[in-house]
Amino acid sequence: MAVLTAVTESLAIPLFICHRSGRVDNLTQAAASLVTSGRGLELRAGRLYAAHAPDHKALSDALGASIDTQASPGALAPQTVIIRGEHADTTLVLDVFALPSQCPTDYLSFEPRVLVVARGPRGDDARKVSILDTVYGLTSAESDIGLLIARGKTPEAIAMNRGVAVGTVRAQIKTTLAKLGVSRQIDLVLLLGQL
Repeated sequence: MAVLTAVTESLAIPLFICHRSGRVDNLTQAAASLVTSGRGLELRAGRLYAAHAPDHKALSDALGASIDTQASPGALAPQTVIIRGEHADTTLVLDVFALPSQCPTDYLSFEPRVLVVARGPRGDDARKVSILDTVYGLTSAESDIGLLIARGKTPEAIAMNRGVAVGTVRAQIKTTLAKLGVSRQIDLVLLLGQL
């Protein structure tokens, strides 16, 4: 848990680590600010709640569904929840990801956890890199290479741009695919397109 706590503290995105029940184990400073902003998401007695009942049901369902996907190989897609704020312009989009079973959460408990990320505009590379680093344990280089592959860059072009050998890039692609639990580059592209 200490490693994951240290990582989440350094992120500037709203991110929560939760149990199926919505109990929050950890959150970033941006997440702490979000739950007091009147945007429809709150912390009550240490649990993540949506202010509107239908939104809260959707959030609870997404937490449960994400936990349930941990047992399903290849289930990489996040659950997406729309949270309505007090005003029309304060709508919030949450992505709920199952944390990989090997993720260092709490060694004394075997209860699965999820990562809840409040997202900005789809396609935000900084957010994607944060998710890839936190959830899947990718290095900075692996995240960058994954994003470049998703943009259609070839290993040769990536190697030339980074000033490394093509073999190095190919090895990093292979490691990235393994960490993401996919076997083909198209699966990597599809996964990154969902973030």
